[in-house]
Amino acid sequence: KPELMQVYLVESNLYRREKRFDQALQSLEKADKLRKPEAKGAPTAYLDHRGNVLDKLGRYDEAFAAYDQGNKEIISNKKSK
Repeated sequence: KPELMQVYLVESNLYRREKRFDQALQSLEKADKLRKPEAKGAPTAYLDHRGNVLDKLGRYDEAFAAYDQGNKEIISNKKSK
């Protein structure tokens, strides 16, 4: 399933480049459903990408929350090393 998650992330990135932001978000949501619960917030690049898509959709509060979560995970990962 990690391969399928990567497919959805790539698909989302392609949609974003084509300015098809609704489809990009749908692909991100599919990818999110495939993430393992124990790694639910792990990929900070995913959260950054999600924030970018939400920003383009004008969903600024949700975009900020995605960026904030990614930043918190980066800090948490640095502390746990």
